[in-house]
Amino acid sequence: MKNGLKIKKRTLLLFPAIFLIAIQFYDEVALLQRIDATGLKHILILLYIMIVIAKGNSERRFSFFLGYELKRVCTVTSILVAISFFFMIQNGFSTGWISETYFFIIPILFVYCIFRNNWTRTALEELTDMMMIPSVIGFVMLILQRLAEGTAITFSFIESKSPFEIESAHLFLLLYIAYTYLEKKKKSIVCAICCILAWKRMTLIYLIFVALIHKRIKKDKSVPKCFYVLLTGLILFVPLIFELLLTDSFSDWFTSTFGINLHNFLMFRFETIVTAFESSIPNQGLGTFLTVNVPWYGRIVNVSIHNDIVRLYLEVTPVGLACFAYGYLSLARNQYSFLVIAFMFIEMIFSHFLGNGSLPFWILAFSMICCFNRFPDNIAKTESV
Repeated sequence: MKNGLKIKKRTLLLFPAIFLIAIQFYDEVALLQRIDATGLKHILILLYIMIVIAKGNSERRFSFFLGYELKRVCTVTSILVAISFFFMIQNGFSTGWISETYFFIIPILFVYCIFRNNWTRTALEELTDMMMIPSVIGFVMLILQRLAEGTAITFSFIESKSPFEIESAHLFLLLYIAYTYLEKKKKSIVCAICCILAWKRMTLIYLIFVALIHKRIKKDKSVPKCFYVLLTGLILFVPLIFELLLTDSFSDWFTSTFGINLHNFLMFRFETIVTAFESSIPNQGLGTFLTVNVPWYGRIVNVSIHNDIVRLYLEVTPVGLACFAYGYLSLARNQYSFLVIAFMFIEMIFSHFLGNGSLPFWILAFSMICCFNRFPDNIAKTESV
């Protein structure tokens, strides 16, 4: 069998893995929750990777592991782990870095094993189809269940309220971008409808943005190096901006000026981010601030701070955040792949896109970025930046 993605010949292992990855958001549906709770998706992903590596070893073909994106993600991860060990030497050992490293490396490694050296439109469409089908099925099952339970049909952008709100909105947005690139209009419309119904504020804004400007995006236009540097600098200011703005005085001004309660608008992010900034727990690197204990009406609630940029800033210092930002931004070698990584960074500012639960997002995002970087109609090369 030649190098490359041969999904039809590997369906027995690959499709179940993708199916399990895609349904992880629908734990309200009892059947899907029981399937996802088995953790079988991790077993199948690792098994698939081992089989591909073993095959490459037997045929003495390792060139597909030397790709630009894989090397860059591994380099960034190594730097973040090194910084974590520096803190662990000072503050005691933690196992949090192990899980975080897994979720950094496995998605890009899995993508490389799926595509190998066959980064084609057909291969990408087959993979996105495999991701879309179970996502749509799971979403329909969720909608039917909520309607059967008598969920009120109310929508509110300010409060991010929808009867069908679900994290898979992010996945549908990525699928919409992929199908828009591939010019698969019917599939893109289905994903857009699902994205709207799933009702996550940033995905709705980005969906409209992509729909309006996608025809102006040049698939063969590379992204200049200075752009990565500029955005890295801006990302370094994000934690400082949050630290300055998330105060009672600013909250009072915001409410009186716009008539919107900042605490409600940020949906508990105000409390979690402030708690993380004020925390006195010893920093042990990656995983330290994955969740924080927030005082809430006389009790303690352990929740995610829903801001990966702030989390990295606290866990691996501005140096680690800068390495991560530049390393991941520079994965995009043309305007379309940059459209994908830009969305990921926007969501990392307002949500939880790193670590546990992030596999579907990064597997799909890396697939799109790597393919967009290499498609024949993209002249941008993948030499080091």
